Amino acid sequence: MALVNGIGKGFRRFGEYLEKRSTFDYSERPRNARRITTGGIANPQTGLGTPVDKSEASFFSPTRFYWRTPLEILYVQSPAARKFINIPVDDMFIKWRTWSGGSESALEKLEENEKRLKVKKALSQAMKSSRVYGSSVLCVMSKEAPMHEPLIPEEIREGDISCLKIWDRFDLSVTEREQDMYDENYGNPCSTESTRQLATAVVTGSIIA
Repeated sequence: MALVNGIGKGFRRFGEYLEKRSTFDYSERPRNARRITTGGIANPQTGLGTPVDKSEASFFSPTRFYWRTPLEILYVQSPAARKFINIPVDDMFIKWRTWSGGSESALEKLEENEKRLKVKKALSQAMKSSRVYGSSVLCVMSKEAPMHEPLIPEEIREGDISCLKIWDRFDLSVTEREQDMYDENYGNPCSTESTRQLATAVVTGSIIA
């Protein structure tokens, strides 16, 4: 008899739950609610599939590294991880690019500046850094243009570019994003702050490659 009463009570609670669910106004549901769909198995006695279900508060949290040390340890101590990072990048730079067109003197100056700035090595290191840390940037350092001001390519003179700097995602933090929807860089960082070796600098997005 107790079993019959328990089953009847369960069915009544389940009917009340279905009635409430059918008249529920989903437009008033809190914005931070986890459930985004309805349906599936529901059990009002245990709370399964109902708002009192403990799993309603569960969500998937992606793995994130908040400092570079574990990644560097993996890169240094694991030969497999090091090969996984280095080999695809090294294969890309087996053959370097060649320039054509223009005068021979202009091509020679272009190649000389590439060697002076170590463009091939910088690109390779930037890509490896990106594979290790998740992202990296290649910063064009100019003697004349301050880092916090936009870099205008037309105003660059011979010898203005001093070197190329490589920073990973732990060295930079975004301080401002492009808000103009008609700009080709909409949504991208237009200003970042670099803190490396106790030196802080504001970097504009135009000098980042």
